[in-house]
Formats: sequence, C-alpha cells, structure tokens
Amino acid sequence: MSIVLGKRPFAAIGESLNGYLLRLAKCNGLVSIYELLDAIGMTKAKCRRFGIWSDNELHDLNTVLTVSLERLFDATKMPCQQYYPWIYKEHRMLQDLRVDFPRVCPNCLAEGNPIDWRWGLGHIAQCEKHVTHLLDTCPHCTAPLQWEKSILQGCHQCGVKWKDVALYDACELSDFEQALYPTIQGLLDIEMDQLTSLCLAMFKIARPYDLMRQTLQRIPYSRNHNELVKQAYGLLENKNRYEVSDIQRDSVYRPDKQMVIEFNERPEYVRKARLKLVDSPYAPALREHVNHELLSTALGISKSDILKVISISEFPQENSTSVIRDKIFNLHTVNTYLKNFHFATDTGFLVVVCTDKRFIKHLTSYGDLVVDVLTAKVKAVLSSVSLASISIDPVEFESWLKAKLLKACQSPVGITKVAKLIGKNNDDVRMLIKKSELHYAAWDRNLYTVDGQSLMSYLNHCHSH
Repeated sequence: MSIVLGKRPFAAIGESLNGYLLRLAKCNGLVSIYELLDAIGMTKAKCRRFGIWSDNELHDLNTVLTVSLERLFDATKMPCQQYYPWIYKEHRMLQDLRVDFPRVCPNCLAEGNPIDWRWGLGHIAQCEKHVTHLLDTCPHCTAPLQWEKSILQGCHQCGVKWKDVALYDACELSDFEQALYPTIQGLLDIEMDQLTSLCLAMFKIARPYDLMRQTLQRIPYSRNHNELVKQAYGLLENKNRYEVSDIQRDSVYRPDKQMVIEFNERPEYVRKARLKLVDSPYAPALREHVNHELLSTALGISKSDILKVISISEFPQENSTSVIRDKIFNLHTVNTYLKNFHFATDTGFLVVVCTDKRFIKHLTSYGDLVVDVLTAKVKAVLSSVSLASISIDPVEFESWLKAKLLKACQSPVGITKVAKLIGKNNDDVRMLIKKSELHYAAWDRNLYTVDGQSLMSYLNHCHSH
C-alpha cells in the first residue's frame, strides 16, 4: 500500500533517477532506495544496483510515487530514462553504455549538487563542471560505493566525507572527450563509429592480452572505472602512448618466452561462462581462449575446414557445448595436441595445402584430410605445429582421393560441385544432362543435384578417352 511522504522535493534538472530517489529517502529518514521503495509499497525491483530500470519497474514506480508525492510523477521524462540512439548498439563490444553501479563527483556532492545522470554513462570519466574523476570506489577504504543516502555526503563504509577527500589532479577534457560528452538534455552530435571505437578501446585496455573478446550487454563494475575510460581515450588519441603489443600471440606459439604484464587485466570483462572454465579469474589461460573463427586463423585453415576438425571428439575443447558459435578452445592446449602429429618425414613425401585443386576434383576438402590424419585413418603427418600443410606419401594421397570420390558419388552431388569438378559451368552440366551423359538425381524436383553414379560413369568414360 502506497503512503504519502512527509517531504516531497522536486527532481532537479539533469538529476539521475537514482539520485532523486536517494534524496527522497534521505529527506524522509530512510537509508536506501530499497527502504524507500518498501515504504511506498512498490514491489522490490530486480535491478542489482538500480542503474538500469526495466519498463515494468518504471511503470510501477510512477504509480506508487504519484500517490506518495501527491502529484503526477513520470520517471520516463527524466533524461536518464529517455531513449537515445547512441545509448545501445547490439553490435558494439559494450552494447549498453549505462552502468548499474553508482559513480559520483565528490566536489559536486560536497557543494550540495544533485547526482548528474551523465555520471551513469560508462564512457564518461570525469565531471564536466569540475573535471574531477568520477568515483565508483571510496579512495579512502576502497569499498565500492552503494546506492545509499550516505553517498550524498561520503562513503557508507568508512564514513569519510567527500569534502575531506584528497583527489589527485585531473586533466582537462580533451576535444574527443568533449565531443562524446552529452548535453544535459542527452544530445550527442557524433558519428556512431566513434562510440564503437571507444568501446573497443575500453575492452582492449581491460583485456589487453586476450586473443578473444566477447561482447558484453552491460558495462561491468570494476574498481576505478574512470582510469579504464581515460586510458581508452588515450589509446584512440595517442596510440603510441597506450598501444598494446601482440605479446600474447607470441607467447602462445613460443611458450618459453617470458611475458611482461604492462596493464591491469580486469576479469570483469570476461563472460561468466568463460570464467567457470578456469581456476582463477586471473588465470593466464583466459588470454589463450579462442572461438572457432580465431582458431581457423591461428591454425592456417579455412573456416569451413575448421568446422570439420573441431567435430572430432578427441579435439580439445574447453567447454562442453555443441553450439558452434559458443565453443571455446585453448590455443596452447590445441598446439600441444597437434604436436602429437608432427614428425620428421621422408624426402619423398608430398606437402599438401588447402588450396590444392585435387580436393575439388575429388569432391572432398582439405578439412576431410586433416580429420582423417588426426583420427589415424590415413598415414600422414602435419608439416608444422599448425594445420596449414600436411606431409603424405603421394601414393597414399592418390588412394585417399579416389576413395573420397567414390564415397561422394554414392549420393547425389550438387550441380555447382559437379561443374567445378569437370571444369565447366552449371549450364554446361545441364547440357550434359540433356544429352544423357549425366542424370539428375532421383526425386530431385528442383533439379539441383546430379546422380552420383552417373557422374562416376561420366568421369570413367572421360578418363578412358
């Protein structure tokens, strides 16, 4: 049941919703947003720290506050709850720019100013008025700030007051930072690519040695977020100052090389599913995680071939999912596994690569050969500790190709594959079918496939002549 609050101040211009609710709580002798919501009869919100409210939660909040304030209240009219096209982008590394943890300018709060809604934007590092670094952690006791009324005066944990906090000097906002700082009304006149680049830079600073970076829906809490943002701006404005070398990739291929950590890695920027695969959130193995696309690049084979390789039950995979896009591999573990198939070969062995046209001529692929090598179905070895080439006896290779062709011709074959095999185009294949030199596959109403047996007969006829 909603109650009427004794003190009912209005929201200030540009004040965040959370800041306003904290002022309401403080004015009425309550400690936190949770206590305020409970007092006015609102169902407990699901937001972890009230940084991002759902539409249903805003509707419930509007309903109870309209009664408790004895005037119409609409949180959706506040700048922090407006829809801005730059706030959320699905294909950005950090999709939602709003954070769900409190960030404050101690100078503003010491002066009695309200909490600016823009402090809740993850790409902002400083207060526009004082150019003070925004705090998410108490500089005195290092406790993360909480959405409690004490945040308006100081730290809830140690009790230090913002007016007594000694802050290190903050530099003026650069032109780039000013361009990405929205107005109090939420206007931002920039290209979306600029924000996309900044989010990628933030990710690179947070996880500088990772081979794989996965998008995050929200910006996670990590201590001193402002430092991360400032370094990201620096990376884009002065690459020589913050540029991260490709040292991690070198360390994967040369494990004996010593790695020097130059950046503080933030495990919060790793998805929880990946963190469960390692013993510690700071485990070096996180840097070596790759998906199937990165794995194909590292091993020197095509994406279509890598899909066949990772289907082998013996192939080392970090997680147990069968969904291709979610599979995670440890590149160091994969390299160790592949070393078992790398041996010295006789001088008479043939080196086969993925671009060998004989694969097309025999309706197979380089990936099929790799699979048969790794499963010991064909006698061959890897030419290097990768999958870029295979050393195989020429006679063994020819025998393998013929076997693959015979097996493929036991089923219908697509017209495009047939055209590539015989060195013609699709229309030429259809002309051969009209001449009865080839036949459409039975039950193929769309006429897209060729009968495999007729193709085998055609090839034998061509070879005999």
